[in-house]
Amino acid sequence: MQASWMRSHSLEILNEFGSNLVAFEQGLVELQNEPRNGYERMEEEEDTLLNRHGNVAVERRLSTVRNAIAKRTDEVTEILNQCGLPAAWTVIPALMLGGYLRQLNVFAAYINLELEVMARPTTMQVTDLVKQAVFRIEREITAENNKPFNPVEKLSVVSTGVGAAVSWFFPQQIQRTIFGWCIVVLMIGLVLRLVFGIHLEEIGRLVVKWALG
Repeated sequence: MQASWMRSHSLEILNEFGSNLVAFEQGLVELQNEPRNGYERMEEEEDTLLNRHGNVAVERRLSTVRNAIAKRTDEVTEILNQCGLPAAWTVIPALMLGGYLRQLNVFAAYINLELEVMARPTTMQVTDLVKQAVFRIEREITAENNKPFNPVEKLSVVSTGVGAAVSWFFPQQIQRTIFGWCIVVLMIGLVLRLVFGIHLEEIGRLVVKWALG
């Protein structure tokens, strides 16, 4: 039950995250079509989206969706790790500028508008990762739902839960032993009453006689 809930919760997170990635791309496309307001980029400057549009207009327009993506990045990365999917992204510096290779989270790199345009992952790359995780979780859910009913497995889950509850209410071993014997006596009493029709008073006398040996 817990595993099924976790899978469903992961799907909700991934679907919401994927929608935010698409919304982020749509916002970037809209801003790329805007005039640059006379801003001219120097030849030696890095080709970043911020430099393409001047000042920090991109961050202001996309702050809400960027924050939503950043907020969920750790959770989504953990889900991807559980699905065996990589979430690392290697940033290769431009040849003209030089520098060192850097490894970032793929989603953090995607929303980092200070990176060179060619250094950022594309929308297709990040959304494909999310879709792969969704497909794998959906297959797990389908496989779980198609499993044949196993009463032994269900009973083991119930017995484990009952055992945990008993241990919580009766932390000492002697208490659990007495409780166990009370259950046994109760079951015997129910059998004698329902099957053999023996009255409760007679059952009580039989129990006392059996207890005293």
